[in-house]
Amino acid sequence: MRKLCKRAVQAALLLIPAGWYNITKTEQGNCAMAFYVYMLECADKSLYTGFTDDLEKRLATHNAGEGAKYTRSRGPCRLVYAEAFDTKHEALSREWHIKHTMSRNEKLKMIDDSNNILKK
Repeated sequence: MRKLCKRAVQAALLLIPAGWYNITKTEQGNCAMAFYVYMLECADKSLYTGFTDDLEKRLATHNAGEGAKYTRSRGPCRLVYAEAFDTKHEALSREWHIKHTMSRNEKLKMIDDSNNILKK
């Protein structure tokens, strides 16, 4: 897992309603390529987990009804969790782990966890 540069965190925060996040620290400097595992809360309160290299674009795609089949009929969605990784392999591995081994309660607990870049 990696720390995010300030620009990447600010871009992610544009997707979240005010008051839903708390930044305590960010990394300064240039942004390197990052891969993200993210979790959305859909309008029906269900959770969707996915992978992307552009959080802002992916959330817009989901909310336009052009994202994953699961979210098309459950929008609008809001970003509630994100983790950044240096490699695509790490991010895809984490996405698989979240989708296939974690219960809803574990996912809800994870949203409040310190690994959630939206809470830092």
